[in-house]
Amino acid sequence: MGVRADALGRRSDRVAAPGRGGGRRRRVDPLPYVLFVPSLALILLINLYPFASGFLYSLRDGSLLQTGDFVGLANYAALWRMPDVRYALQFSALFAVCNVIGSYTIGLGLALLLNKDVPGRGFFRVALLLPWIIP
Repeated sequence: MGVRADALGRRSDRVAAPGRGGGRRRRVDPLPYVLFVPSLALILLINLYPFASGFLYSLRDGSLLQTGDFVGLANYAALWRMPDVRYALQFSALFAVCNVIGSYTIGLGLALLLNKDVPGRGFFRVALLLPWIIP
């Protein structure tokens, strides 16, 4: 049991229980959420409308100038039968994997190299960060 003093110097044998402090709950102010909703709606509209309209166009047989008849997923079935599409997807996946591994390896190598005590380390640190600092 501890003895505490208040602001006037009076002694008190009461000690606060460990934990959250008072039982009062903080009131949540709804104003930030109300102000956030219009910008969130605009961002969703700008991003989702082109996606949704492109998907709906892909379900039709036609061109950009004239909308054709609704064919459903037949366009996607025809797409998978094309050998060029499979090659393009394989090449894109290989390119992405090699790019991620290469970027990670180069970045880690430069970080380890610039962490060692070598002559001109400060110059090379500045030269490496300069393109990031000045857009």
